[in-house]
Amino acid sequence: MKRLLLLLTFVLLLVAGCSAVGAATESGCPTPAEGQLLLEREEEGYCFAYPDIFDEFHPNPESTILMIESLMNHTRPRLEVQVADAEGRSAASAADALIADNEAAIPGLALTRTALTLDGEEAEAVEPVPGQELGRFLYVVHEGELYTLSFTPADPAVEDFAGMQELYDAVTASWQFMD
Repeated sequence: MKRLLLLLTFVLLLVAGCSAVGAATESGCPTPAEGQLLLEREEEGYCFAYPDIFDEFHPNPESTILMIESLMNHTRPRLEVQVADAEGRSAASAADALIADNEAAIPGLALTRTALTLDGEEAEAVEPVPGQELGRFLYVVHEGELYTLSFTPADPAVEDFAGMQELYDAVTASWQFMD
């Protein structure tokens, strides 16, 4: 009888563990590491983990901003995610347009382009893009939607560049589309 009770307990624990894993896998979202939070935007179809020092803002339904302390804090690391209809564009064509526009406006500007993958989709990163701060723009297209991720400051000479790079690494390593 003791063996039967022990076996039944083991099976119940195994089933409970499997159902918990199934629930996490079903959402497609990553489990944040220690010192991270999970951002889930089901309406826009994505989720990712990010350092817990950032605050989440939603100035409009298509935009999410991660900043430290306040939307007015433009000197610290920042991420803005925008989602729009791709209108037939690819990540590469969105990057091409950004490069062409900036290099035409600023003669001699040399932007760097990097190919990467986000959750199985081809993505393109472009930097340093001029603006209030130099930025790193990342484009990815999924199911007809263009996701634009802009990270600042993308200037290694700026004190908070390491914080931006930490945010970029966390987001790109954990990005998941929620289908």
